[in-house]
Amino acid sequence: MKYRIMEYLILKNELEIAKIPIDAILSLEVNDYLLTCRTVWSRDFCCSKALSEIEGRLPSHFLRINRNTIVNLNKVQLVHFKERTIRMNDQLIYQMSHRKVKVIRKAINEYESNRLNFSE
Repeated sequence: MKYRIMEYLILKNELEIAKIPIDAILSLEVNDYLLTCRTVWSRDFCCSKALSEIEGRLPSHFLRINRNTIVNLNKVQLVHFKERTIRMNDQLIYQMSHRKVKVIRKAINEYESNRLNFSE
């Protein structure tokens, strides 16, 4: 099933509905069936949605780094392959799946290559 790439992510829970611009998302993570969308505004939005439900509609610069986490490559500050960590900011540090390290390295290299080609 093919979806249109989203410009906004709309999350709903019992208390609020949030329309979050894709560029403002740092990461999406699931813990205990609760999806948490971390944003550049230091405000988290939570709802009960599956990562797989959203993953296919996100732009290509969003990358699944483990079974519970998707990160926005535009917002990554540091990737440490030996420690298998990705730092988004001072508070957000994620562990990469051991099995996904090669795929993540390739995706990051392609992402950086595309960014360099685009800016020339």
